[in-house]
Amino acid sequence: MGKSYVSNKPVSSYISDLKARINMLNEWILNGQPNSFWISGFFFTHSFTTGVMQNYARKHKIPIDLLTFDFEVIPVDATEKPEEGAYIYGLYLEAARWNYEEGVLDESLPKILFSSLPMIKIIPCL
Repeated sequence: MGKSYVSNKPVSSYISDLKARINMLNEWILNGQPNSFWISGFFFTHSFTTGVMQNYARKHKIPIDLLTFDFEVIPVDATEKPEEGAYIYGLYLEAARWNYEEGVLDESLPKILFSSLPMIKIIPCL
């Protein structure tokens, strides 16, 4: 546990999760930056979001401390990289759900405590 990310999963689920994380990073190394990122697969997500913001700040010559994020829900999987920001997936809602028909948060369905969010575009902005 001293050498791993924090997890409350049982061993079999932990191993499956670890394999998925290794596969994600291996694909990135072998094939270059992906179109979208499994945000739950990062050990320290803050470093990823800081990197997205840093890329934007350097590209536009803006101090990074002036930036924040805007978010856009993408109802379908991204097939291309965004020009600005990043597409992320792997987030979940507790006691709520995403209503795909109306494009809004909605009450959860009966007996369903967790539901997955669609892909989200994180967009650095002033």
